[in-house]
Amino acid sequence: MLAVVLAAAHGFLAGVVRPDGEVLAAVHGVADFTTPAGALELLDRALAEAGVTHQEVELAVLGLPGPSLFARTPGPDPLGGSHLRRFRSWDGRPAADVVGDFLDRPVFCENDANLAALGEAVYGDVAGLHTVLHISLTHGTGAGLVIGGRLHRGGSRLAGEVGHLHVDDAGQLCECGARGCFWQTTSIPALLSELATAHGRTFTVSDLDAAAASGELEIMRALRGFGRSLGRRVADFVVFLDPQAIVVDSALGAASDVIADGIREAVDQYTPPMMAASVKISSGSLGASAHLKGAAALVRTEHLFEVSQLGPRVQASQA
Repeated sequence: MLAVVLAAAHGFLAGVVRPDGEVLAAVHGVADFTTPAGALELLDRALAEAGVTHQEVELAVLGLPGPSLFARTPGPDPLGGSHLRRFRSWDGRPAADVVGDFLDRPVFCENDANLAALGEAVYGDVAGLHTVLHISLTHGTGAGLVIGGRLHRGGSRLAGEVGHLHVDDAGQLCECGARGCFWQTTSIPALLSELATAHGRTFTVSDLDAAAASGELEIMRALRGFGRSLGRRVADFVVFLDPQAIVVDSALGAASDVIADGIREAVDQYTPPMMAASVKISSGSLGASAHLKGAAALVRTEHLFEVSQLGPRVQASQA
């Protein structure tokens, strides 16, 4: 069995997954990065829901924001002074060490958006396609790139991050250190804020899903426009890499389909017709289980069961 913990700006997700990708349990919780207790409590709840003991867990996968920390052996943390360190240091200790001590098992770290991308590319409707870009939108604008069934992380371990494409020379300074990044003006949180201002009430992701499902014209137009703005950036990616599939985070429900339609319109307009015709653009098929299935796919594609036999805790420390 695999234990999986995701820690991101929106909270924690803990789950238990079989090596073949079957999700046995998934438990969500709110974020609290001052102490690891919340994450470990969620993990225990997920294990109990799955009917699995600590001893039956063979290894764990930890999904964290920022550059991928994946490695088969201990190494330095590449984040330096990054603002994302707060997600990775739990109560003053590397998150992987905390989870490793709790389970007494090897822990492998990966970027959270990468896990969702790998899950969709290996187990979703686009399984078998060679080059897949997965766009995560619910809590920011991130992406993961899968080539030949394996994650492409890049030299800085941030490959595919469309949210940090430059769009505005006079834009505000981004937390990444650059200025005028795309995600600052085009993200789901930004869209929700704009809708709240326009309508004089709070909007949530659930509201977007419901409005899209019912065909509410004004919200549909906003979602499609959001997709076209995102698609203009993605169109450049299509020209550079010529992917076979672009998958939109399906956690937005029916709204994901409308956004995917907007991306399609932009790709059709801004890329050569032959390239536009060859790329499949759709919302994901795995929903909230994409990250958990991605953990199983990571274990499979990186042969982690074989690596974990090198020692009980050799992969746990990344700092």
